[in-house]
Amino acid sequence: MQGLIQRQVFWACLGSVIGVLLVSRGPVALVSFTGLMAGSGCLAILAAGSDQAWLRRQARAVLLLIAFATLGYARESFAARARAHDPVSGCEGVELDCSGQVLEPGRSKGGKVRFPFQVERVEGRPRLGSFRVLVEVGGPAEFLPEVAPGERWRLTGRLRPLASAAYPGAFDSRAWAARRGIHHQLRLSPADCDRLGPPEGWDPWQMACRLRLSLLQGIRPHYSQAQRGLLAGILLGETGELPGEVEQDFRAVGLSHLLAASGLNVAIVTSLIFWPGRRLGYSPNRLAWPAAGAVTFYCLLAGASPSIVRATLMALFALLAQAIGRRSDGWQTFLLTTLACTLVDPGVWADLGFQLSFSAVLGLLAYGSSLTYVFRNRVLNWISRAASLTLAACLPVTPLLLHSFHQLPPATLPANLLLAPLAEALLPLGFLTSGLIGLDSRLAAPLIGLTQLGLDLLITLPKYLARLLPPLSLPTPGLAFWLLYAVGMGLLLWPSRRAMGLVCLVCSLVSLTLQAGHAEKTLTIRHACLPLGTVVWLSLDGEHLLIRETSRLEATSHELLRDQGVARPDLEISLDSLEREQRSLGPVRVISEPSSLLIQAGRLQWGWRKKATFQLEGSQVQLPTGLWDLDRDGPLELRSDGETYWFSAWSDQSVREE
Repeated sequence: MQGLIQRQVFWACLGSVIGVLLVSRGPVALVSFTGLMAGSGCLAILAAGSDQAWLRRQARAVLLLIAFATLGYARESFAARARAHDPVSGCEGVELDCSGQVLEPGRSKGGKVRFPFQVERVEGRPRLGSFRVLVEVGGPAEFLPEVAPGERWRLTGRLRPLASAAYPGAFDSRAWAARRGIHHQLRLSPADCDRLGPPEGWDPWQMACRLRLSLLQGIRPHYSQAQRGLLAGILLGETGELPGEVEQDFRAVGLSHLLAASGLNVAIVTSLIFWPGRRLGYSPNRLAWPAAGAVTFYCLLAGASPSIVRATLMALFALLAQAIGRRSDGWQTFLLTTLACTLVDPGVWADLGFQLSFSAVLGLLAYGSSLTYVFRNRVLNWISRAASLTLAACLPVTPLLLHSFHQLPPATLPANLLLAPLAEALLPLGFLTSGLIGLDSRLAAPLIGLTQLGLDLLITLPKYLARLLPPLSLPTPGLAFWLLYAVGMGLLLWPSRRAMGLVCLVCSLVSLTLQAGHAEKTLTIRHACLPLGTVVWLSLDGEHLLIRETSRLEATSHELLRDQGVARPDLEISLDSLEREQRSLGPVRVISEPSSLLIQAGRLQWGWRKKATFQLEGSQVQLPTGLWDLDRDGPLELRSDGETYWFSAWSDQSVREE
């Protein structure tokens, strides 16, 4: 009976996800899919004889798939219309004096603090109603800790449209915000922001916001910025104050999951209820109800992000089964949670945190036990179990990380074996320390010192591992990688085919490495305006030259290349640190002086602060003056095969020949 229910939930979950994905293809795709599935189901029923019950069961599964695909399509269509509704359409450039509440913690990037804001009232414009905006505050970093969810603020600024991607393949903040119902932004200074008061009310959300704010303010005087940023990330998934270099070290060694509130945090919160309760003599059935309440409140305390909501729903399903005396099944709980998340908020599938959390749990369920080797020694058994769980979670997560961050951290396994237990211990220790700080900081002094020691280890060891085993820069995965990786993951499910599965996984990574660079004979020069300056990328015969306006663009310019399928440049130049020298990169010759730069590729020349022309069969074409003013000229691309010259806008790929 349990297996039958699990199969039905699987088909329902699969159908709802397919329906959500078909929305972008339009109603024709849904009609085609349902028609194909309905035809297959009818043929299965007609072909099934009296002794072929298996075909009839598959026909019922097809009908369930069709029903939930239609339901998922309708739910996502309704949600998409709600997200697309813009009550302030046409008000761009209007000065607003508005009040409302902060929706999420502030994030610091590029010297600015950004956070979503719910506008509840606009002075003098009552017809505008309530809407969401993305607030961007430029100024000192001290403004960041003042932004907390649930707080009420008064903002004065001009409504502006959201910026689109700076180059093809870059992060598109406009599309990201539109999926959350945000269509405009307010760019302000700290003088334009006035804090009206802390979260008010006694509903669970407001209480959680006040407790979160009190907890963060309590730990601030006792820890350094890196320590309190890391502690807030472990306790609540809050990384707003975490220095960028620490966050980068965690990402480089595969420990980013420790900075996000997810299933690990929920499991520890549940154990904090069950461990003392069992020793006091209470049965698991009776402890399930307070554990469910604690998990739900922690979800609100951690900000109710998609990843923590998924983990909370899984815990609630399991606790409910335990409370009524039933045994919960991991797969069934996982499928019910996925179905509930999809139907309640189909937009979660566009959230990277939810994708990573979903993939990690899927890997744990599919490979957690099959990859474990049993040893007689208890220590070796623990290491084997921990290593197998880490590998199981990494298998489906790795493609997403490569697609989003273009890095493969080889230090993932040793880093998780060494530091994940320490992070697990810091979660209850951090909550206990925060509680004692609220009572009397002198009572918490020993625990503060112990917590500081653990946090220093978590800051220092990832930096050491990142230098010892630096992450591998790889391009965006292509079709060959996805096919080989999927085949390898499938073969790992059979113990007799594991060796072949590992070979397929290795081959997939090799194929990804071979994608680095494009061995085209065409000379291509691309200009892109990034947040901190301008970048020029020149490629010819598979060789890549990267020219940056300033050395501060090193990380973001490398990200630009990886987004375009190039792992790393062959030669890099920063215009703020030029020296008198000549270098060659294949057929490209680079002549630099402290104040100018000249690039020569055969009969073609390109220059910065030096008179240079393009010479094609006796003709001369001068580049636009003020080459770096891309606010006026836009992102540009130049391509030439030595006989024809193309000059186009890189943002929309429209090409005109000259």
